Amino acid sequence: MPDHNQSVERAAAILQFLSRQQGAAGVTEIARNAGLGKTTTHRLLSTLCHVGLVRSDGERGQYALGFGLLRLTADWLNGMEVRSAALPELRKLRQQTGETVSLNVRDADMLVPIERLDTHQAIRYIVELGRPQPLHLGAGGKVILAFLADSEIDDLLAAADPEGTRTSQVRDDLALIRKNGTAISRGEVVPGACAISAPVFNRDGAAIGSLSVLCLEATLDEDNAQKFSRLLRDSAVDVSARLGWADAGLKKATTA
Repeated sequence: MPDHNQSVERAAAILQFLSRQQGAAGVTEIARNAGLGKTTTHRLLSTLCHVGLVRSDGERGQYALGFGLLRLTADWLNGMEVRSAALPELRKLRQQTGETVSLNVRDADMLVPIERLDTHQAIRYIVELGRPQPLHLGAGGKVILAFLADSEIDDLLAAADPEGTRTSQVRDDLALIRKNGTAISRGEVVPGACAISAPVFNRDGAAIGSLSVLCLEATLDEDNAQKFSRLLRDSAVDVSARLGWADAGLKKATTA
């Protein structure tokens, strides 16, 4: 049996709960959701605050994730090959579209946004970095799912939708995505929000992530939808080329 460290597991449970919170939470709520006693929870929170992974509102007795987590992950994120390859294209996409743009990566059956450049517009759709969502929901995940092997798609959809209530519609969406090379979702994850996405491939030709333009549904007309799709396809192909995808040149030529 693996030799687990109980204190580390308990601290991880606290951090995982706080990561799902929109705001701060008190000791009682944290303890209940982490499955710990209040005394243990308070002791671990004190330690996590000391090292900067959690911050405390002393007056209200509530806790939230600390900025030390950003410092902890900054070097790792900077070292990620896909992030380094994508950042120039994200900057260009934001300038071209005037909207928020993001880089997302696949983690098993989930999509995880790991980089975001916000629009300068006052009203905007913000994607939360690090918060996973199922691959079969939203443009960013579906555009990866569409280019997986058929057997893998079957397994993922069976696990995500055991009753098969949405499987037929998702398969139709995936077929259209493979035809167009991009995906568009309207209000599928967040009501009133739109996402347009294109897949990023690694040197082995595997879909490992996606680039997305994120905007409000009310502002996305058909002309912008087509324009953003074209820009995303070009940028995603360029990112894939930087990652060593051999077919990037051919793909660029056929979509020009």
